[in-house]
Amino acid sequence: MATNQGVLEPQVRFVQTLRTIQSIRDHVPDAFILLVDSSPVSVHSDIENEICAKADIAVFLHNLNPGLHLSRELGGFWKTPDHSKTLSETYALFHALTLVKVISSGRMNRRIFKISGRYHLSDNFDIGEYDRIELLGKYVFKRRRLSWLASEAGYLDTRLWSFCSTAIDETLSLLVSVFVCSIEASVDAEHAYFRKLLDSRVHEVATIHVAGQIASTGEELLE
Repeated sequence: MATNQGVLEPQVRFVQTLRTIQSIRDHVPDAFILLVDSSPVSVHSDIENEICAKADIAVFLHNLNPGLHLSRELGGFWKTPDHSKTLSETYALFHALTLVKVISSGRMNRRIFKISGRYHLSDNFDIGEYDRIELLGKYVFKRRRLSWLASEAGYLDTRLWSFCSTAIDETLSLLVSVFVCSIEASVDAEHAYFRKLLDSRVHEVATIHVAGQIASTGEELLE
């Protein structure tokens, strides 16, 4: 939330984050919400307190995120605004899933969703769509897209994706692979997920029913 990247001010990011949480409460009332913030600077205590009151658990990594420091040390490609967040966000998700695993002690029987901060579930989102038998054991992503990079066959959008809770260990390993792939191939997380996930494990959907503003441009998005 507290970042100078893009065109959105921190207060706007904060309001949008609250909307993210509320949209989840509205569409999935019994959801357990774990929020991890990787802002490069500390978030004001009043903002932290309000976020903590809305989410079930909120973790503010600030400069404790090793992905953030690694991006700075690598320099070059990783200092560009579009890519400097890749390693910190991947680590933040790894941190979140590790907490989920500890908290649940392996007793989960539902899907786990990752939604990007500041985006919200749109009116047509239906959690029941994820109860279908064909999604068991599958990762659900928005339909793959052609890459603008000549070296890449495609990428997977990561604004909203999910997986079966039984695959949490596999997903933690996947995140390590994505982290390493991003560094070694100098690609963002979206391209790294496409590289590392087998087609047989991914169920692609045309629409994920997510809306929000793209931070880099302020453009409104509805997917």
